Amino acid sequence: MISAKIGLILFFSALALCEPAFVDTLPKCSIKDFECLRGLYQDMMTRSADGIPEIGMAPTDPFILKNETVSVLDMVHITMVDGVAKGVKNCIINKIRPDLDTKNFTMDFTCDWVIKGKYKVTSEPAAKEWLGGEVKGEGYGKVEIEKLRIKAGFEFFVRKDNGEVYLDYSYHGMKFAYQFGGIRLHTQNDFLYIGDQELSKQVISIFNDNWKFFISTFGRPFVLKGMDFFFNFTHIFYDNVPAKHFIIEDLSSYL
Repeated sequence: MISAKIGLILFFSALALCEPAFVDTLPKCSIKDFECLRGLYQDMMTRSADGIPEIGMAPTDPFILKNETVSVLDMVHITMVDGVAKGVKNCIINKIRPDLDTKNFTMDFTCDWVIKGKYKVTSEPAAKEWLGGEVKGEGYGKVEIEKLRIKAGFEFFVRKDNGEVYLDYSYHGMKFAYQFGGIRLHTQNDFLYIGDQELSKQVISIFNDNWKFFISTFGRPFVLKGMDFFFNFTHIFYDNVPAKHFIIEDLSSYL
């Protein structure tokens, strides 16, 4: 019996040793083959859902949200105290265009999202003048977002670290545009006060009936928060995987 157990341990250990390293499973593309690179990014989007321990990437679908705050007009603050976001693995990369000659990277992708959890709403004193009273609330909410399409452009470059060449980027000065296909809010066990009036049902109803206006007016900080998460995940990949593992060309000439 003991020898059988030892045999099983050795068998599974051998399987683990034979499993290819993450970098060895990556497709290799020319830096100018945009369709191949689009497929690489699509593959990474899907694989990141379960996490990639080799490069220190935690699971992204669902992605845990803890005390994440978005501010509207620097007056009303909406905090997801304890929640999750789902949808990364089903995002579609429509187009990517990396250009190391101009140091510019543009990408276009579309996602459906479901974000839910415990939230809290607070406000600054200035909100009293704008809305007629202090804004405060909390509860359990869910946001369903359909076909959020984002087109973004940012700086893209090559760097060298410990003898290895890496791709990298900076999103300071990033330009982006976004379009929502649809959005709907659901809440339960909640309250939302404006002044001394509890208006949660009215506010949700008004938002759902007029979401296009609200998103066009106040949607930018929410999209920026989502882009922050996207860039954080992308940095984990770029910081830990030298370009030679997924790019055919030697990129040293771009240093």
